[in-house]
Amino acid sequence: MKQFYVLISLVFFAAPTWAQSVCDDLWLSRNVIYDAHGYCFGSELGKAIFDNNGCTSVDPTLPPDLQDRIKRIWTQDRSLECAVDQSQTNINVYNQAARLRLLTQPIATEDNVKVCFGAQPNNPIVLHKDKTDTSPVLATIDTGDTLGWLHLNEGDWQFITLMSKSTAGKISSGWTDQAGDLRCDEIAG
Repeated sequence: MKQFYVLISLVFFAAPTWAQSVCDDLWLSRNVIYDAHGYCFGSELGKAIFDNNGCTSVDPTLPPDLQDRIKRIWTQDRSLECAVDQSQTNINVYNQAARLRLLTQPIATEDNVKVCFGAQPNNPIVLHKDKTDTSPVLATIDTGDTLGWLHLNEGDWQFITLMSKSTAGKISSGWTDQAGDLRCDEIAG
């Protein structure tokens, strides 16, 4: 199975292994939520990624839905035995700047990961900033794009990573509830 994650890494991220990226991804998802609620980071990594501007607490109060999301992220983190080096100043997460602005952070996984080569959408499929059809559109899946499912699905919503066929090297990601209306030339995973 690890060979498949290496393939995905090469296709999407040019990263050494997805196994490391998944831990970095979980760290980022969790800490974006804390940062949005005023957390003051003490680690070198936290300060490098979030800079502590506007921080107010080392124990911010989170609404119940975000407390639940944090618990789910921690559960995934523990099951993968993640240990992100807090002394580093960078992490291996693709499209990091865009991920910092997502309204709902996805939860990375090593299970059910797949890649769609040569996407064939029957209708335009848009990727949103949040799990609502009214949230801002981040990208649209076009014919021939390469897609990756690297995060847990949430009900009808899926977090999809898109490598654009028309714009070489451009990677986008976002939420959609329209992926059931999609065919692929080839699927790996």
